[in-house]
Amino acid sequence: MTDETPVTRAECTAGQKSGKTCRTVTLRTPRLMLRAPHRSDVPALVRLLDDRRIAAMTSRIPHPYGEKDASAWLTLLDRPDNAEEVFLLERNSPDANDGPAVIGACGTMPANEGVRELGYWLGFPFWHRGYATEAAGAVVDHTFRTAPVASMSARCRADNPASRRVLEKCGFVLADTGTCSSRVDGDNLPALFFSLTRTRWAAER
Repeated sequence: MTDETPVTRAECTAGQKSGKTCRTVTLRTPRLMLRAPHRSDVPALVRLLDDRRIAAMTSRIPHPYGEKDASAWLTLLDRPDNAEEVFLLERNSPDANDGPAVIGACGTMPANEGVRELGYWLGFPFWHRGYATEAAGAVVDHTFRTAPVASMSARCRADNPASRRVLEKCGFVLADTGTCSSRVDGDNLPALFFSLTRTRWAAER
């Protein structure tokens, strides 16, 4: 189950003045709060993303990853023409002995007309704990409930079975195969392309 907490106009204005990217909702799941990123998250982003294992499985994250990279990403999200909706994943009850509250990110961006593409990453210490499925499911539900999309798409490298399982658990089905690129490993990497229609999503609710 996902709870969506509205953000008031006053909170948006105050957040923007403090460098926070304004979003209309905060998503809550049993273990996570999905919220907008802000400038104070730069150290956490660098700590998590300066890891080749993560960059290799994404198309846009460089390696090494430093404060300038994190700041540039936040600046991109703050642009008036930004069409991405990004949430940072924060654990509801972080363990002081088990790392920081922020553990990753999940969001969507426009793909084709009437389609938004899902993307996500997790810090390596938090792989294989179900967090990605929990977060992706919340973002999928939020997207279909609030955006006029007919379907959602997603992709992963063919050698990333964990990501494939996340997508399948969220209702996505394999639609095609092809190639993708990574700033770490280059171009023409075997990839799997997935789709989830609104009809299928609604039937599984």
